Amino acid sequence: MQADVIVIGAGAAGLYAARQIANSGKLVTVLEARNRVGGRIHTIDDALFEKPLEGGAEFVHGQLPITLRLLHEAALQTVAAGGTIWRNKGGRLKKEEDFIADEEALMKALNSVQKDMSIAEFLATYFSHPKYEDLRQSLTAYVEGYYAGDATKASTLALKEEWEASEEEDQRIIGGYGQLMQYLYKQCMEKGCRFYFDTPVNTIHWQKGNVVVTAADGTTYGGAKVLLTVPVGVLQSSRLPSSILFNPAIDDKLALFQKLGFGGVIKIALQFSEPFWQKDFGLNNMGFLFSEEAIPTWWTQHPQQRALLTGWCAGPAAEKLKHLHDEALFEEALTSLARIFKLEKDAVKQKITAWKVANWPADPFTHGGYSYTTIDGNNAIESILQPLDNTIYFAGEGLYTGAEIGTVEAAFSSANGVTSKMLSQFQ
Repeated sequence: MQADVIVIGAGAAGLYAARQIANSGKLVTVLEARNRVGGRIHTIDDALFEKPLEGGAEFVHGQLPITLRLLHEAALQTVAAGGTIWRNKGGRLKKEEDFIADEEALMKALNSVQKDMSIAEFLATYFSHPKYEDLRQSLTAYVEGYYAGDATKASTLALKEEWEASEEEDQRIIGGYGQLMQYLYKQCMEKGCRFYFDTPVNTIHWQKGNVVVTAADGTTYGGAKVLLTVPVGVLQSSRLPSSILFNPAIDDKLALFQKLGFGGVIKIALQFSEPFWQKDFGLNNMGFLFSEEAIPTWWTQHPQQRALLTGWCAGPAAEKLKHLHDEALFEEALTSLARIFKLEKDAVKQKITAWKVANWPADPFTHGGYSYTTIDGNNAIESILQPLDNTIYFAGEGLYTGAEIGTVEAAFSSANGVTSKMLSQFQ
């Protein structure tokens, strides 16, 4: 059966787009390489863990209109994610008020920037004096750790824009983000969308008003239009086995993806027999812990009482570790925690009751974690979002321009804009 639209990818953007298109009465086929919906949202139900575990997206960053509306529709509740901030530097644990050192001086310099430059160039221009060493280190770590960005490519004006936006408290979805994906999936099914899982796409043959998508097993799917919502990393990796070929080629369009920022993320969840950081170190309200170790960032589930620490390695640091197998990454996590708390590695290991690694840069259907804004990246996005002959469209969190880039909200917002344009162009 010929579809009106083929959506490639059943992550947040793909599910939202499929729902919007199906609501208009169009017939939608969704092709998903994995055996599940959600993409980089992956709530894991593992009997070894006391509660569901977030292998991918975890936080709702502030008052995000589409995300909050969908949570309300799905009757899902959130809980604040807070706690104190701690840093290990020079072998000492120290409580901090802010993520960044000398934030007042940093904001003053950011406000004087008129022409965009990389974060690395910004630091070299405004903070080269030795007295700003802590600022340089903490901002670089923030850009690479929080944004999963490369400081030599990440946009200074984008950082300024986000920091000028109102600061809102982060939330977690009770029971996990996966519930929201299941809600959207159920709605799509009720509207007649057809889903095909374990269906990686090899080739898209197209001409104006007609596409034929060939999957890895040789099965073909026909439609009038195609919407690709796969991660930026997949479209940047044109020479890998998981890449998607176009016939005729769309090399000029794909070349634009090389201008976008897409950083790696490795998450390592460790469940303990008890929260030793509270019992042995008095860190009862700890939310985040930063260090200079191989796995540098850790967080708790505060204010929820769980004996769980999540390790986070992102950006260039994640690229260096992505080739390690899960057991080796687990060992890196143990070493990092042991050094942070000045404990024997075996003593840390004996406290662990379960562990799980999510190595997103090594994932063949992701090749990274999430997007960040590069210099001139927004201009590239504007060009990518122009459909080819009203037939080939792109959407996703990496194709959003604004302060929420790299978030689930960005995926929803991008899909919303692209599907509105697509539907207006149907005959």
